[in-house]
Amino acid sequence: GPVYSASHKGIHGPPWEYIIAASNESGHSPWINIPVNASDNYIFQMATLFHQKLNPNLLVYVEYSNEMWHTGFVQGPWNKQAAIDEVAAGSSNLNFDGVGNADIWRFRRIAKRTIEINRIFKSVFSDQPARVRSVINNAWQGFYSDMLEYVSKNYGPPANDIYAISQTGYSTSADTSSGNAVINGNMADLDNSLTGYQQTRAIATFYGVHAFVYEGGYGENGSVGGPSPLDPSLVPKFAAARDPRQQQIITHNLLQNWYPAGGELYMQFAQVTKYSVWGFWGLSEDITNLSTGQWNGVKQVFSTPRPPQSLAPKLPEVSGAAINIPEVVPPGSNWVMPTRQPWLELAVTTGTAGSYSISVQGYQTQNGSVQIWVDNAPVGTFNLPVQSNGPSTRSGAYNVNLSAGIHAIFVYGPAGSGPQGMGMNSGDTLIVRRN
Repeated sequence: GPVYSASHKGIHGPPWEYIIAASNESGHSPWINIPVNASDNYIFQMATLFHQKLNPNLLVYVEYSNEMWHTGFVQGPWNKQAAIDEVAAGSSNLNFDGVGNADIWRFRRIAKRTIEINRIFKSVFSDQPARVRSVINNAWQGFYSDMLEYVSKNYGPPANDIYAISQTGYSTSADTSSGNAVINGNMADLDNSLTGYQQTRAIATFYGVHAFVYEGGYGENGSVGGPSPLDPSLVPKFAAARDPRQQQIITHNLLQNWYPAGGELYMQFAQVTKYSVWGFWGLSEDITNLSTGQWNGVKQVFSTPRPPQSLAPKLPEVSGAAINIPEVVPPGSNWVMPTRQPWLELAVTTGTAGSYSISVQGYQTQNGSVQIWVDNAPVGTFNLPVQSNGPSTRSGAYNVNLSAGIHAIFVYGPAGSGPQGMGMNSGDTLIVRRN
């Protein structure tokens, strides 16, 4: 969808009718972006157009603007200022818990406006409301738990209004000295991204929504303001972008990481583009060349059955058996957010239904109660010794009945402390025993 930019005056994207026509012709459901400052009436008229013209067998994925976490685009600062103004005007639920942080408000406002847009669209699609799938995108995954907790506290279960949360799935190389180095670095970066994939799956499961990648692919670009006359990394990046081994990068990312981590819809960016200092986004640089490494990688993924989730820890099914799961520090947990943020966000799987006991091996860095929640329901509350470092202590065990399938276990440190409210060392584990 169109996003106005002061540096691109007069360029507003294609008409919505063209998007609908392309979707109908191709038989693929559109993913549309609502302009950041669109009025409710604009959204209603837009929903009406899609309801009337889009083939009734197609879905419509609806997103509020695009990448509003990004301060380099005008919609990001616009949304932040709108959140600040709303709180200043009084009676705003963005500040329902009294948190005085404009960054928290701006992320909550994305969720709030997404819900409002979703409800307008579903009122128009009242005959087929399930066709509307509202999605939030966010590359700063550490904010997702607060956003969805805000929704839970103010609007009810997030899944009532939000179909999916989505993240980026790009790869970049730390070493750009040669084409081979870029290829190897991209492959290594994808494996580094696995923890983030697992975190998104855990958050999505906890709140009952789906897990998407809204943009992913070869994420290299050049330095526009770099050394003159040429950024020396561009030659290796061009070589790597055109390398047949891009096929292995794409298949490794999707078939060995994203899908096995429990990921669902993955949006590859993009189909055909001109490679330049601004990026190498296309599967091909030429619509007549459909045999590039990247294009072959996507074709291979299409022709391969989607792998099941296999990377989440599997809980034991034999009575008395236990699994000790080492703490994994989630991406984005290197700051203390002034809201309830989990110390641990973990997706697990069970082969058969049964009763389990859960305990934590760790320590606290400040006073307050520690809480275990499973699938957004409290399981147990306890206190561990408060210390700055040293040996870990085991909490009491708390029972929970789990059905077969995927579940999310969250451990919250002392209220308002962020992840740092719990000690982080190699001795910290989550212990789950089959009763």
